[in-house]
This record gives sequence, structure tokens and C-alpha cells, in this order.
Amino acid sequence: MNVHHPSPFCPDVLFEEDESVMPLMSAATVWSSLEHAVEDESLFENITVLLFVQAVAVCLDKGQRSSASSVLKWFENRHKFPRNLGVKLTTIVTKMETYHPFLMSFSFNRLLETIHSFLDNYLEKYPSDFLLKAATRIVQSSPTGPDLNPVVSEDSTLSEKSNETIQKDKK
Repeated sequence: MNVHHPSPFCPDVLFEEDESVMPLMSAATVWSSLEHAVEDESLFENITVLLFVQAVAVCLDKGQRSSASSVLKWFENRHKFPRNLGVKLTTIVTKMETYHPFLMSFSFNRLLETIHSFLDNYLEKYPSDFLLKAATRIVQSSPTGPDLNPVVSEDSTLSEKSNETIQKDKK
């Protein structure tokens, strides 16, 4: 059983133009941009560490020591993380310890559970219809977008005529 695999349905999908940037590395970049939106600093750091460890673990699981070393350098240059974490992961990569207990304690499932917990708490505290509002703004600002403010009238014939006019305009 593969405990490190980033995704059972698309393990090799790239989200960056740079093909050396793996999905978990991209996720770390997106996550770091949310630092100020995460009120719990320890949760933010925990997810950052989980992303980092899993990016290294995926490479080791595939037997790609050089890729794991590249991931270490990439994170070192782009993200803040505890120095002892980098040293620990460097040692694990050097020895190719794919199933090291440290890696097992930072499993992909733990990463998913932690992110899911964060999202549940965030959405509970800040319920949002953001996507609906964003979609509405885009449609309203579009020169060819439909009129999102329907005409409401007690006179059904007026409403029906409005609908007929809209249908003719669409043709």
C-alpha cells in the first residue's frame, strides 16, 4: 500500500510550467500565499510541514533520491520551515529511508485530514457564497451576459412578453 502517493487518480499531473515542480510543491506555494488568512499560526506551520514532508516522501517512494534532494532545495529557497526539519529530511533522503517512522508520522492521509479540518473550521467561521458572488460579477460585467435582474410583475402577460423578448434576442 502506497501511503505517500499524492493522488490516486492523477499522480503525475503538473500545475506549473516548470515540469520539475510537483503538485505538492505547487500546493505549498498556494498555501504560503494564504498565511495571513490562517489565524492559527501552528496550524499553518503544521500544514506547511506536511506538504514539505509529503513532497519529499513521494520522491523517495518512487525511488527518486535526486528528485527528493531537489525538493529539499526548492523548499529551502522558497519557504520558511524549521531548520531541524530540513536536516532530518536530508538525512532520510541520503539514506533513502522510504518508510522512516518520521515520514510515516507525516502521512498523506494526515495532510488531507488536517486540511479538511482547517477548511471545515474556516467555512464555519466565515461562511461564504464567494463563488456565487464572483460568478455573478463576471456575468454582469460581460457585455453579452444575460440580465440577472428578472422583471417581476403581477401581470403575468407582461412577464411572459419579457420572456419572449429575451428568447428572441438569444436567437
